[in-house]
Amino acid sequence: MAIHQKAMKSTRRSSTGEILETKYTLKSHQKQGRRNTSTEVTFFSEDDQFETDHMIETRETDYTELFQSITSMSWEDIQSPSSTISFITDTAYSIVLFHLSNFLKSNNSGDKTAWSNVSRVDLSRDAISNTLSSKSQDQLYNYISRIIRSHNNVPYHSVHHIFHVLICANKMLHMIQDQPQDQTSDLAKSIQSHRFLQFAFIFSALIHDLDHQGVSNQQLIDQGHRLARKYNGSSVSIAESHSVDLAFEILSHDEYNDLVKEIFGQGENGIHMLDKFHESVRDLVLTTDIANVDRKQKVAKNYQRLMNNDLLHEDEKVLYALEQCLLACDVAPLQQSWTVYRQWCLQLWIEFKEADTKTKISCSCDGKHSKKEPYCKPSHQWNDLQICFLDGYIFPLSRRLDEMEIFTTEDGKKFFDLANTIKKRWT
Repeated sequence: MAIHQKAMKSTRRSSTGEILETKYTLKSHQKQGRRNTSTEVTFFSEDDQFETDHMIETRETDYTELFQSITSMSWEDIQSPSSTISFITDTAYSIVLFHLSNFLKSNNSGDKTAWSNVSRVDLSRDAISNTLSSKSQDQLYNYISRIIRSHNNVPYHSVHHIFHVLICANKMLHMIQDQPQDQTSDLAKSIQSHRFLQFAFIFSALIHDLDHQGVSNQQLIDQGHRLARKYNGSSVSIAESHSVDLAFEILSHDEYNDLVKEIFGQGENGIHMLDKFHESVRDLVLTTDIANVDRKQKVAKNYQRLMNNDLLHEDEKVLYALEQCLLACDVAPLQQSWTVYRQWCLQLWIEFKEADTKTKISCSCDGKHSKKEPYCKPSHQWNDLQICFLDGYIFPLSRRLDEMEIFTTEDGKKFFDLANTIKKRWT
């Protein structure tokens, strides 16, 4: 069975005349004995027809080749390569499986060396069985499939967004790994060797917008939404807290017992490891609520402590650095190519437009680009809002990624340069 034999080829246009689809070529693996072919796959379509017939029993995907293809993509050109649920599930599974197996290997053997050479990766069922049983592999696939299918069909915060963030998170970890050891900073080496938090980072990317309603936390409060009532107040990161709680509620189901036991162990130690993982994931996911003032201040304080060389535990150093990385992955299109950015920009505009009568977006640069109005109406001031967000949020974030010195010099400067290129296209 091919990873993706047939791609949807209809081209959709929005009311603004923008094409909602872009294509690129991704190497697709065929059954053993057949040659590899290049398969055209699509990005967005307005009315995705999700495949539902990709069951565990029929899985024949070469996850090794899929992981290698995804990880080898350049940062600036990363796009969600398919609108089909089966492809998204397979790719997400290959990424999560790789980082989970790395974590389990480091637990068993103490091997924490860098993994930059993806050509040596082997995600075959037999190879992974040395660290994760076949039964748990199936449970992991089932869990990821359920997570993928639990996202709402909203214009931006959909399964496509979490897939893009997941691919970017995997690529960012690879960029941290893929540098000469004699030129690697101590912080980068700490991230390279911390397989537990690498796995938590990847898991966080997978579930960070689970069951997103397509509106802001403030709008959930204004509407008296059930989630606003459940989490009781504006000081709580409502959507983000719900995503974490739902992901771990699903993981607690009996059908995933073997998987949980193999990952975290049993008894008191297993409970401790699961709690630690839960806490790390919650911290990372809540970091993405950039409209929450208290959370923003906490993340800013964590970054200052990291950069001031405060007496931090190794776990804290890595976690605080990964907070910045997940923030970057969550808004990755603004630090990638114009082609990637314009696809996501349009989807976000559509999502804001659908809620336009009730949504106000706080301008993070004090009205500098919005005629000194405290709020920007998305559909009316989109150009101003994008420039404002670049100046007030993306550029400072890009500088922090460079300042941490966890990437090569070239990669560290890439984020700012790409964002600056996007701003020039707007102005």
